[in-house]
Amino acid sequence: MTFFRPEWLLLGALLPLIVLLYFKKKQVLEYRVSSLEFWEEAVREKQGFRVRRIDRYLPLILQLLAGLLLVTAAAGPVWVRPFSGDRVVVALDCSFSMKAVEGGVSRFERAREEAGGIIRSLPGSSKVTLVLLADGARELVADAAPRQALEALAKAECTSRPLNAAFAAAHLGALSSPVILVTDKELELGDRAVRVGGVPDNAGITRARYDYYGGEVFFAVKNYFPGKKRVTLSLWAGGKKIDSFTVEMQPGAEGEFSFGAPGAEGLLTLKIEEPDALAEDNVYFVPAGNRGKKKVLLAGGNFFLEKALAAMADVRLARAGSPEEGDGPRVVIVAGGGDAPALPEGAGVWYLVPGSGKTAGGAVKNASLQAFPSPLTEGLILRDVYLEEAAPLPAGEGMQEVLGAGGVTVMAAGVENGRRTVYSSIDFNRTNLVTQPDFPVLVSNIVDWLAAGGTGEYPDNPPASMITAGGTNPGTGNKSGAPVPLFVPLEKAALAAVLALLVLEWEVTRRGL
Repeated sequence: MTFFRPEWLLLGALLPLIVLLYFKKKQVLEYRVSSLEFWEEAVREKQGFRVRRIDRYLPLILQLLAGLLLVTAAAGPVWVRPFSGDRVVVALDCSFSMKAVEGGVSRFERAREEAGGIIRSLPGSSKVTLVLLADGARELVADAAPRQALEALAKAECTSRPLNAAFAAAHLGALSSPVILVTDKELELGDRAVRVGGVPDNAGITRARYDYYGGEVFFAVKNYFPGKKRVTLSLWAGGKKIDSFTVEMQPGAEGEFSFGAPGAEGLLTLKIEEPDALAEDNVYFVPAGNRGKKKVLLAGGNFFLEKALAAMADVRLARAGSPEEGDGPRVVIVAGGGDAPALPEGAGVWYLVPGSGKTAGGAVKNASLQAFPSPLTEGLILRDVYLEEAAPLPAGEGMQEVLGAGGVTVMAAGVENGRRTVYSSIDFNRTNLVTQPDFPVLVSNIVDWLAAGGTGEYPDNPPASMITAGGTNPGTGNKSGAPVPLFVPLEKAALAAVLALLVLEWEVTRRGL
């Protein structure tokens, strides 16, 4: 037998109070009588009557047993199902929230101790697969002996990534071996979940950005604590505090705030000044000036497009062949017949070349432009906007229609080969779109959407959420077969035994044994 909450065994230190209270109450009732002659005669007539000391202390023994079982039930007793040569998977949550420190020990360290105790309780002939879960899944060892699994567990480290619950469910659900998950989250994964940590005394900065138009830092803070929390927020630049203020946040609330920082350059730092359980999300870095702008690489040329990009305060425009070309653009635009450069990893690409190979026959002429619901068309009005001519785009797999004209698609967007991609057959030299207020809005929307797939976040910043893709209850996935749970909980059996002992003690006391 093992325990999932061994710290509750410390309640056993209170059991001597039962003994103290038992002897403190009056055990013998005294009555004044004139003679004991009749009582002694009754005792002699009762054959086999013996006053045994065990009868006097039997209620105390029953009370101590009930208290011991109650402490055992609180510690979460489980019976490890005996098996020989079977396989078991121990999945360890190593996501960002596991860095929270409680009582001087991080949740990940507690989880590693719990996983180690589980592995040590297995027979030596067992085969252990050890899996680390964050935004992906990584197997440290597969079908290894418990001793080898413990050696690999000692080298496991926590990450700064959120837990992808949907991916974890799919990965663990495909395993036929019993799965034991050690985590600090409410998850229904595997055959048994071992929870570590309590409610974190934590508030964290979840996201931030510098607004180049207003010269402000906009950011969001979330209170993870189930009670009100006072949070002091400050903005720093070059090691000096620029501004600060204090807010009181409701339980579980997420608030939007801002600091004024006009003309800021370099790296700004947001801080939560009060120390809490998770120090890593108390600091957030916000690039400003050229360092924080979205770099857009333009291959080829288009007068109207260049003017729109140059007018965007949060865009740093570079042209193909310039010294800045290799400086990691987040968006690449291929326009006006230019050759597509090498695309950096994660960068989005916009192909704006009629007849680039993605167009088909049957061009439309003198057609009104129509917008379809999409992040790229947000804020567009498109009144009396027309195209002189445009070639239709075929509906590629995973691509969604963004703009249409004359019943055909002239702009489509989607993820192609893992990269955010936009195709457009609009000739900006043959449309009145470029003279409308819609044009800079459309270009800005496209750049923002393409840049969102890149690595725009500062690498040391905390994730926006502790868990992604699937919420907090993603299910168990589909397993091949129905594995027998490795652990059999004994809490209910211990509580039932406590009730039985209390009933028996009451009967013993009532009958005066």
